[in-house]
Amino acid sequence: EIEKLLHQINPRFLHNTLNTVQWLARMNGQDEIDRLVALFTRVLHYNLGKEGGVVSLGEEIGVLQDYVDLQRIRYAYHFDVQIKVDPSLMQERIPRFIMQPIVENAIYHGLKDKNGYIQIDVCKEGGDLAITVKDNGAGMTDQDIIRLLDNQADESNKVGMGIGLSYVKHMLEVYYGDRAAMEIKGVIGEGTTFKLRLPAGFKEGVR
Repeated sequence: EIEKLLHQINPRFLHNTLNTVQWLARMNGQDEIDRLVALFTRVLHYNLGKEGGVVSLGEEIGVLQDYVDLQRIRYAYHFDVQIKVDPSLMQERIPRFIMQPIVENAIYHGLKDKNGYIQIDVCKEGGDLAITVKDNGAGMTDQDIIRLLDNQADESNKVGMGIGLSYVKHMLEVYYGDRAAMEIKGVIGEGTTFKLRLPAGFKEGVR
């Protein structure tokens, strides 16, 4: 079931990205094209790879940075993304691909102009790994949040990679049961904050 969710890549995302490659080929030199294609390839390889469902936090952060760099090339406006991670946590094991859908949501549904920012913080809180993603975008209502978490949402409303927050919620349930939580708080006109709380010292197969 998880593999099925992972392979629901939105064809529009692939099409739009390849259109960007074509545009760059006409307007710029080969160096930038090489960078775009390299980023895109790494992101797809990570998201569609068969390396298993659990990775180090360092791996997840590395590909998240690639994804952000890819989106910066694709969009005409600039948005600032700050990633702050406690270096001692880089070897913590977490389910693969749980941060990108949250950041993707902030880019597509939150940020609308050049003054946008996303702040990503990862730290230890007690016995938990706390992952916070905060943006200063459009904000969300409670109804918006419920709709985003609905895995039966209208296919035509999919954005980006096409794997939404329902996937993240499902992964937390599969790997942690009730020991993990995702909190979402939105204020219209001010932004949205996502917070994941995961048990530190995770070992696959042990809840």
